[in-house]
Amino acid sequence: MSGLFIFIYRFFAARKIFFFLVLSALLLGVGYFAMQVKLEEDLSKMLPRDKKMEQLNFVFQNSKFLDKIIVQIHLKDTSQVNSAQLISFSDSLVHNIQKQFIPNHVKEITHKISDDLMLEVYQSFYSNLPLFLDSSDYLNINSMLTDSAVQQALQRDYNVLLSPAGMMLKNNIVSDPLGFVPIALKKLQSLQLNDNFEVENGYIFSQDKKHLLFFITPLHPKKTAINAELIKGLDQLISKLETENPAVKADYFGSVAVAVANAERIKKDVMMTVSITIFILFLFISLFFQRVYIFFIILIPVIFGAGFSLALLFLIKGSVSGIAIGAGSIVLGITINYSLHFYTHYRHTGSIIENLKDLSY
Repeated sequence: MSGLFIFIYRFFAARKIFFFLVLSALLLGVGYFAMQVKLEEDLSKMLPRDKKMEQLNFVFQNSKFLDKIIVQIHLKDTSQVNSAQLISFSDSLVHNIQKQFIPNHVKEITHKISDDLMLEVYQSFYSNLPLFLDSSDYLNINSMLTDSAVQQALQRDYNVLLSPAGMMLKNNIVSDPLGFVPIALKKLQSLQLNDNFEVENGYIFSQDKKHLLFFITPLHPKKTAINAELIKGLDQLISKLETENPAVKADYFGSVAVAVANAERIKKDVMMTVSITIFILFLFISLFFQRVYIFFIILIPVIFGAGFSLALLFLIKGSVSGIAIGAGSIVLGITINYSLHFYTHYRHTGSIIENLKDLSY
């Protein structure tokens, strides 16, 4: 193997211009492909890939609720209750979000539960009623078909139609005069996790009326770089409105916000780690050898190796976890250390190439 390296060295030593042309072409090629690597701020990309982990990732990545940003508005003085103030703040915030981020960053905002949505739910249950019923429900329906039960149901429908709610419920009463659909709707109560939330005038409040919630659905929930602009703009809007309304505070949470925060933290940590490592090594090598250019000679194979690795990642996979790149920055110090060891061990020899046969670690 050493003979191959000796041959390469002697070949390029006699053709220096050709060597620099080949080196420049390699650096340009490696640099181009390395820059095409797509970074993903996804922790799961670093975890072992087995069947259970893939199923878990599938659930998280395809859950529509996890893609949403949940905004929570409350008074700074938690002992006070002022739902009107919370509604006014939320309306202003939603208006600004719609104006600034729709349609480029936000797909939709679930600010209020509209009457149309409730009608859609009712219609969905009506169209698929047999799917939501079991044997006990049919026994209940059978008891609703007696003459007296039908008479009571029709009288109840008549009273509703005469009330203000009749305008809204007219179509439901016409399609389901005996009230079969509410039997199925009661089954939704079994899916309710808790009763800590309630709806007031379409707005979602906590039961104590101290917190108001609404939901933002990003247009590109998996694209952290685009969502970073959304999160930054959301922070600015909240800060502005909090300045105008000092008694109110707004917070938000969700997987999209966490992904953006993780990405920013990763970038800062990687830049800090690499910068500190290179700076310390630069000082140490420059002072030890008393020649500044030695540091750059040692750094060349490190840069080429890192670029070559990223180029291969692009050609083989196309993307890589940004967290993995951050962890890989630790290897930088080790690589430079071995380059330094190599140079130090052979700096006093007349020709490094003649000692390659004796090189061992």
